[in-house]
Amino acid sequence: MDDEAFNRHKQALSDKRLEKPKKLGSRSEKIWTEITTHRYNFNRDEIEVAELSKISNQDILDFYDT
Repeated sequence: MDDEAFNRHKQALSDKRLEKPKKLGSRSEKIWTEITTHRYNFNRDEIEVAELSKISNQDILDFYDT
């Protein structure tokens, strides 16, 4: 996969993670999952997207090689 396609996939994943839940039940489920697992990380999506932006195509290839 070339870098352009990889960046498009990365952007699509970021957009999906940052998309707000369309139903109140979905939002409630996300919050209660954090509470019941005792993690209390209510901005998990933003943190994961920030880390995703740091990953390169070569990082993925190196990961699969090891």
